[in-house]
Amino acid sequence: LPVNCRIFGTTVTGTLVDTHDFTAALPDKPVVFVFGAIAHGHIEPNYCDQHLSFSEYPLSGAVAVSRLLNGFERKWGIL
Repeated sequence: LPVNCRIFGTTVTGTLVDTHDFTAALPDKPVVFVFGAIAHGHIEPNYCDQHLSFSEYPLSGAVAVSRLLNGFERKWGIL
């Protein structure tokens, strides 16, 4: 992992964020995201700096990744 990068975990019990606002506010530094592979339960590994949620409802790993990537697409102007 890059030195001094922020590590974000994703879980339904994390801090609820809007992915468009969240990605827009990120500095242009390396970040790491940890995703679970199931829609049930949650992960809370101790190596994450912060735990985030992208919905009030449980999401599959694929949907959570899609929501986050959509935020980065908007930030970088990718159509």
